[in-house]
Amino acid sequence: MLCYLHIRNFIIAGDIELDVQQGLTVLSGETGAGKSIILDALFLLAGGRADSSQVRHGEEKADLSATFLIKADSPAGKWLHEQDLWQDGECIVRRVITADGRSRAFINAAAVPVARLKEFGELVLQIHAQHEHQRLMRTEEHLGILDSYAQVSVELHQVRKTFRDWKVAERRFRELQQGSERDNAEQQLMMYQLEELSALNLDDGELETLEQEHQALSHAESMLQTASQVAELLNSENGDADVLGQLRGAIHDLEPQAALHPTLQSALSLLTEAQITLNEASSDLHRFANDFEWDPERFADLDKRLSAIYDVARKHQCRPEALPELKRELEAKTADFAANTEELAELESQLSALEEHYRAAATLLSNMRQEASHTLAEALAQQLHRLNMPHANIVCRVTPTPEHPSVVGFDDVELCLSANPGQPVQPLHKAASGGELSRIALAIQVVAQQTQQAPTLFFDEVDVGISGATAEEVGRLIRQLSQHSQILCITHLPQVASFGHQHWLIEKEVVNGQTLSQVKSLDVESRTQEVARLISGARVTDATLSHARDLLSAPLMH
Repeated sequence: MLCYLHIRNFIIAGDIELDVQQGLTVLSGETGAGKSIILDALFLLAGGRADSSQVRHGEEKADLSATFLIKADSPAGKWLHEQDLWQDGECIVRRVITADGRSRAFINAAAVPVARLKEFGELVLQIHAQHEHQRLMRTEEHLGILDSYAQVSVELHQVRKTFRDWKVAERRFRELQQGSERDNAEQQLMMYQLEELSALNLDDGELETLEQEHQALSHAESMLQTASQVAELLNSENGDADVLGQLRGAIHDLEPQAALHPTLQSALSLLTEAQITLNEASSDLHRFANDFEWDPERFADLDKRLSAIYDVARKHQCRPEALPELKRELEAKTADFAANTEELAELESQLSALEEHYRAAATLLSNMRQEASHTLAEALAQQLHRLNMPHANIVCRVTPTPEHPSVVGFDDVELCLSANPGQPVQPLHKAASGGELSRIALAIQVVAQQTQQAPTLFFDEVDVGISGATAEEVGRLIRQLSQHSQILCITHLPQVASFGHQHWLIEKEVVNGQTLSQVKSLDVESRTQEVARLISGARVTDATLSHARDLLSAPLMH
């Protein structure tokens, strides 16, 4: 529970320190006195959004802090342990807002993100805003009311998770499906191209070998003729053409004289080497002429093979030697297509399973909602009977719409009311007046608190549109609720104010030309004066004081 609140340089508050007791604390004051300052400060300390305009004019920063007493086994205590922020059953939260709009948050002196402060705030404080009853006019709010009462957070989490998993898989499936349809023509073309390249079956380096062999065969006749002519020139029975014969004669003539002079010896050596070289050349030429086989069928096959390679290269607009690499690229792309097709099949099966899981979880949640809707309606009706709506009949309609799945299930939920006998049950926005909506909102908060048990609640003028005996019953209800939770309540009604265990008066005063909001904890006499003011306004008489004393004694009699 909240036990201490310190507000400094916030809006029109200078320095306010408040000790907060258990039970019901009532806040009252003239319109514009600054009652909402307490509410706004707690809202920020619970992780609300900060604004530089909240810093008191002329100051550099606003500094807010609150101390909560926390039980170790409470949700807040467990959260603090998980975050390694636990500190002996006491938790101090602090918020600093600077004039330039920056904000810092602390839990037990440790700096934390505002989002984490908000997580903690939701566990220790619930704020019911001044015009919260207007939310009841929107049917989308009714689902949250029922779920809060039914305590289906675990089931709702499962529905959210399965729905998101289902939709993520569905988006991926559609992307692949659209891509598959879009690329179908491209895929067919690539498959045809790959089939053509596979049929060609050209290996790396094969083209060069084929071209060399084809070139050799295409010049076979001239090569044979040339080889024969050269061989005849080197070694022929015709003396004039017998190069080797003439060379042998020259060597024979030079040998006797070579020893007589070094130059002749060198010339003989060179001629001998030339003879050896020419003999080898002659042997190679004879062997080529004798061994070379002209194969016209092989030449035709080579010509056909090369023509096919060149034709395919022209089709693909690439160099012939690049065809093997192109084939590998097409194989990789078609493998991707195949993988996408396989993933599509897997996703289709997965989608069916995810949808089945979602619908099972949503059906369970729907059944729990339908069961809780009856008890919620009965509980609300009982509270409304206490709030001077003796004939009120509440119906909580849960309409399953499986054809419209969503992240919160497939139920449409609507609270309906018949306020008077003979009137049909109708949606709240048609059946309820402003004052009735206020009472229904309060009844919802009372009923919800029976299941939620939040440590501290703040009611901001939940009694708007209510007066007379109903106002007294509202005060009694809030007092009763304060037996289980600490409650702070801003009110303008003396009947509600009289039920408080503690009463704070918010006033404005001018100090050194500056307007300041002050909070005073009232004793018995000053409290009587304030309740009397709430009864009659500025003119307090003995009669209104007597009435105030009667109102203040009423809680003691119950």
